[in-house]
Parts: sequence; C-alpha cells; structure tokens
Amino acid sequence: MHMGFMFIGAIFWLMVLAGVALLVIWFVRSQPLSATPRPPVRETPIEILARRFAAGEIDADEYKRSRDLLGGGGTPT
Repeated sequence: MHMGFMFIGAIFWLMVLAGVALLVIWFVRSQPLSATPRPPVRETPIEILARRFAAGEIDADEYKRSRDLLGGGGTPT
C-alpha cells in the first residue's frame, strides 16, 4: 500500500515538472528575439553600384562614370 502512494506521488511530481518545463519553453519562445528592433540595413549608393558591377548589370565604363559622379559630385562626360 505504501509503495502505491510513492508511485502516485512520483507520477504527480513528474507531471508537475513537465508542466513547468512546458510553461518555461512557451514563455521563452513567445518573447521577441531582440528587445530593440534594428533598422533595416541600407546599402549606400556606392555599395549598390559595386554590387551591380559585380553582378554584371553594368560594364566597367558605366561603373567608373557612376563612381566618379557619386564620389566626386561632378557631371558625367
């Protein structure tokens, strides 16, 4: 008879522990990853130009003209 109560008590505490673990997991997963949202990273015009050149969207002459215009503030020739 005494062993039966111990078995029931062990099952009860295992269920309580499992419930607490599930509550902790739920709480952690429901929290946002970051407390302060970061603004989206924006490419600079020079970075966009370099990416387009690397992707083959523009040729070397267009890259140089655009880079000079962006970097020097001059007018294209």
